[in-house]
Amino acid sequence: MLSLTKTKKEIEYDLPPIDRAMRLAGFAFAQVTSSLAEGTAPLIPTGYVERNAGLRSAERIMVRFMYPSAEAIDLALSTCEGRSALMAKLPEYDSSVLVFGGYLRRSLAPSKSDVLIVEINDVAFEPRFKVIQYYQPHAAGGFKLLGSPTFLQDDDPLDPVREAELAARFLDGTKCDSLVEKAWAAWRG
Repeated sequence: MLSLTKTKKEIEYDLPPIDRAMRLAGFAFAQVTSSLAEGTAPLIPTGYVERNAGLRSAERIMVRFMYPSAEAIDLALSTCEGRSALMAKLPEYDSSVLVFGGYLRRSLAPSKSDVLIVEINDVAFEPRFKVIQYYQPHAAGGFKLLGSPTFLQDDDPLDPVREAELAARFLDGTKCDSLVEKAWAAWRG
């Protein structure tokens, strides 16, 4: 496990639960997207847990889920195990995020498209949120994010105003990674 910890030097104000959860989700999305854009390895389900999310610091732990082993990864099993592991850790932390790949149909298109799915949990709200982002894989002519992310709560679409609010917080989280901020325009195609 990789632990990113910053020590507190002064009193900070806690972020509201939805802000901290969406910022963590954006950060996790940016980290996974960076690896995926390189096109050098398959997307391994990746989880993040966070506690003490303040304006200037947080304790974040990242875990990659490779089941049954690193040599023979079953992505569906890894996603399921990752989801269970993060839910078990949530009482110790404030927020958790699981990022994994999948396939969905775009509108009425006959074929399936690649998607990144971000599942967001927080101790302060139920039900959980999901972010779905279509993308073009590196092998299909260069990595690109396709369209805007879609936000769901309990697998139901959100109204456009609420979705715009969450998208802004999510985007703030992606900007926490300076490498992603530089590559974002290229990924948007």
